[in-house]
Amino acid sequence: MTIKLSLTFRIFITIGILLFIFFTLNINLLKVFHGIVNINYLFLVSIIPLVILPVISANRWKLFLKQVGIFENTFSLMKINFISIFQGLILPSSQGQDVLRIYYIERLHPENRGSAGSTIVVERMIGFVILCLLSLFSTAFYKEIPDQKLTLTIILTITLTLFVIIALLLNKRLCEYLNRISFSSKFLQKGFGYLNKLYKAVAYFPYRKVIISSFILILLFQISTVFCIYLIFKSFGHSIPFYQHLSLYPIISILSMVPITISGFGIRESFFVYFYTKLGVDAETAIMVSLVNYMIIVLTPTLIGSILYLFESSAVKNDI
Repeated sequence: MTIKLSLTFRIFITIGILLFIFFTLNINLLKVFHGIVNINYLFLVSIIPLVILPVISANRWKLFLKQVGIFENTFSLMKINFISIFQGLILPSSQGQDVLRIYYIERLHPENRGSAGSTIVVERMIGFVILCLLSLFSTAFYKEIPDQKLTLTIILTITLTLFVIIALLLNKRLCEYLNRISFSSKFLQKGFGYLNKLYKAVAYFPYRKVIISSFILILLFQISTVFCIYLIFKSFGHSIPFYQHLSLYPIISILSMVPITISGFGIRESFFVYFYTKLGVDAETAIMVSLVNYMIIVLTPTLIGSILYLFESSAVKNDI
């Protein structure tokens, strides 16, 4: 019941934010849609989430799993990613699928509960750090970024908060202290026990063995997603320099992960409008780019995930 109420609440917030944006700015997306000047860019963008991003994502996860003694092939991890994206659409935040990825990988490897899930936490930590560093670098060194001081302050605040969280996650003393806590309730003890396993696996993960190779893979992934935004804006006739996207899109991605709406809807569009209108882009185009990017980056692999999920469900029923 609590989960249903939370989901309903987030749906209302999502709809409310979107309606506020559309009515306040008098948005007419049909008008903007007809303003696409080169649809070939959109076809080019669609290749990235179908081929490039899945391969990079599966191989970086494979690299982390190997460090905890789990060996999965690339195709299996791609399938888990696709299905998790499909099922994660209704979950709060733009990273809701990570919970499902943890569920699926630990269902395959129950003997590695905690350590298997930790690979996703580690992957996200490194990914967030790279996102922040990309944005900090671009914002600090390129004067053309709109509201440079304000943007830099926001990014620095998020980066410092991130490093505080990481410091706590990597604190082995805190990990050992929490490991000594017990509850009389079997339910609470079981849940807390799993979180302790996850925490310990993150704290003792062999970061040095994977830091360079994982950094390269995650950096390629992040740059590919930024390149998608660059191409989508090009399709609408806006030739915004790539380095400006490199500064703005990472911070938009991080802010849209705040779990108060469904899949980051509303929050993401709001920040697209805030940042890109300062570059001379009209609000309608900024929102349209955000929605098109979501449709291509998320809904395209979601379609594949839905097919794989239905095929897998059908196979299980036939076995029964």
